Amino acid sequence: MADRSTVYVQDAAIDEYIASVLLTVMPGYALQANVIVDADCIGGPAMNTAWKLNQFLGADIPLGLSAARGVNPFPWPYRSDCVAMGEIADLSGYPANPNWPWYPPGDADPHASSPRPGIPPTGEGLNYPDGDALLGAALDRSLAQGEQFTLVVNCPFTPVATVLGERPDRATAIERVIWMGGAVDLIQGNLDPKTLPTTVANPYAEWNAFWDPLAVDWVFRNTSFPIVMFPLNVTNDAVITKEFMSALQQQAATCRYSRLAFDAYSIVSSEPFYSMWDVTSVCYLTQPGLFDTPRTMRLDILTEGYYQGTIYSDDAGRAVDVVMSFADKAAFYTHVLGLLQR
Repeated sequence: MADRSTVYVQDAAIDEYIASVLLTVMPGYALQANVIVDADCIGGPAMNTAWKLNQFLGADIPLGLSAARGVNPFPWPYRSDCVAMGEIADLSGYPANPNWPWYPPGDADPHASSPRPGIPPTGEGLNYPDGDALLGAALDRSLAQGEQFTLVVNCPFTPVATVLGERPDRATAIERVIWMGGAVDLIQGNLDPKTLPTTVANPYAEWNAFWDPLAVDWVFRNTSFPIVMFPLNVTNDAVITKEFMSALQQQAATCRYSRLAFDAYSIVSSEPFYSMWDVTSVCYLTQPGLFDTPRTMRLDILTEGYYQGTIYSDDAGRAVDVVMSFADKAAFYTHVLGLLQR
């Protein structure tokens, strides 16, 4: 039986890179494309880190940078993790893509050198592949072949709303969407009021919904494919524990994927709020039994005002299968460690 196709849309935080690694080794699934959104990252360095990761994996997964822009941008301190990821030992030795714009050290002379002799620091010929076009092409190809794929969205919904808004018939190529985003039942969100003006620091919003609540609203109102949602209610429980890091470090002695993951998570493991949000959602693809049965809820989202980004229950809302909790959290960590034993 052929592997089921997946397309990954993400915004290049540490956990999303590790999730992308897992998507390449999960049995029964084949990752067809990787679309990066300039949300919780810096678009250019995020693309080059993904390029380096492809080289580390020996993979040829098409990469694209979406043109999506958010209503409520992520704080700059969050967005530099993609740079740190590209500098870990297992990736730092790989070259950046010479055909993409580059990011020299801040004290460099922009006219002194170029990765391509004779090519100025900016200009024709230095471009990232179009991530929205990449997503659209994957949908069109599946439509033409009469097939469907699983769309994993570990970031805001903006590219999905854009590409489907251009061609609504493309939605029939999506078997289901796995979305890490939102928070339900008015639990505490993850907007840090120290990084936002008090006039918008909604205590109930999660960043992937808050970044562009209009896109979530569009998807909720204009699509009918199944959505399996992983809100903070469950992902907050997937903390990077000392026990997990210790086991990962032990595996790192003989497993290069574990070494990469250990070095990557070491960048953020001391941050008290950091969880394995995105790894949680992708594990559902092959191991749904790690989680309690999803709860079908009818949901809507507020798009304006102080409470924008709040997802709430509404009898007239969109039916969404919401994963609220783990069934076996210990088995989750064991499963991730097993996938990284390479």
